[in-house]
Amino acid sequence: MKKGLDAAAKGIRIIMVPPVIVTVFLLLLWGSDRGIFGDTANLLVSILGLGLVPVLAYLLWAIVPGLRRKGRKTQRSLAFLFSLIGYIGTFLYGHIHGVPEKLLLILDSYLASLLLLSFINYVIRIKASGHACSVAGPLVLFVYFAGWVSLIPCLAIEVLSCWASHRTKRHTLSQLLLGTAAALCAFGIAWLLHHLFGEL
Repeated sequence: MKKGLDAAAKGIRIIMVPPVIVTVFLLLLWGSDRGIFGDTANLLVSILGLGLVPVLAYLLWAIVPGLRRKGRKTQRSLAFLFSLIGYIGTFLYGHIHGVPEKLLLILDSYLASLLLLSFINYVIRIKASGHACSVAGPLVLFVYFAGWVSLIPCLAIEVLSCWASHRTKRHTLSQLLLGTAAALCAFGIAWLLHHLFGEL
């Protein structure tokens, strides 16, 4: 039983990596309301910046022996760096090219989540799970765009993801809860600023 649960947790961790979650989220939104993106180019740039660029960190870590020898701490640092590049890049693209307001909310929310995580982890030095935040972020946005009918399945996905991270001992419960809360706060900040000023 224990081995079965451990194997299930590892499988869930592999499936629910943040780049996959955000890419699926963006494609679902594209399928339901293409007006969110305006055109195909905006969709592709969003997938590139929010999904593909961050995953390059894991590929780089895997193929460079010197990085692998330094362990998961180096992997996490690379993931943060590549996420920063991808999120800032899409944020700038969105504001420079004047993408639709709904897409700007997504891009602004992602950047806000990264900045908030950075503040929590590196300024006040309380460990928050970036994985939990990166999974919760698109789920919160999906509930916002798709409506309350999507709340239960999205909540189930987040709980399952957090369980897998806790089961595999990647994060403690407090780290997972704080990471999830960071995603909620980041969305709230972006939403509030959009309503007050039109965009960040």
